[in-house]
Amino acid sequence: VPILSGTSLAGALRARALRIAKTVALNDIADQFIDDLFGKRICSSTDEPTASRLIIAETEIASPLDLVHSRVKIDRFTGGSFPTALFSDQPVYGKIDTAIIVKINIQQPCDAHIGLMLLLLKDLWTGDLPIGGEISVGRGRLAGQKATLTYMRAAALQQWVIEQADEHLQVNGDRNLLESFVGAFIKEMQI
Repeated sequence: VPILSGTSLAGALRARALRIAKTVALNDIADQFIDDLFGKRICSSTDEPTASRLIIAETEIASPLDLVHSRVKIDRFTGGSFPTALFSDQPVYGKIDTAIIVKINIQQPCDAHIGLMLLLLKDLWTGDLPIGGEISVGRGRLAGQKATLTYMRAAALQQWVIEQADEHLQVNGDRNLLESFVGAFIKEMQI
């Protein structure tokens, strides 16, 4: 069964989140902010790991198109093919009814964390953030159809449903609160 692993998606989200944070930040707090949300990255033997606030579930890819693709390895120095380097792979191709349901949970988020995750959702939704392998040949791009966001603070439940309606997005729920989360992220990065 083809799956989208949670760790693969978390890695793609972390890399894009760091890019967004460094673009918006006025000083060097982007790395610390991303480490707080995704857990500290271990770069040396003296680094102490921390847990991630993000929990991303492994997801089955429903109704994929199964095709085997044969290719030839290319020598990057000469641009020619290797004479004995024919190989086959079986990437997951999408059809009309191919679907992935991504479940992401943030433990004890601040408003800035939610704002960053909304920006990451936008990038996934529009296909700007590809996931998986061989993204250089155009694979791994998603197109959003529906997102349900649930937020609980002080025993009050907030819920939003975002759906693709023709060429526009339809947001059911308090849009101003969603915008305030993104504003909190930008404010946090510009302190």
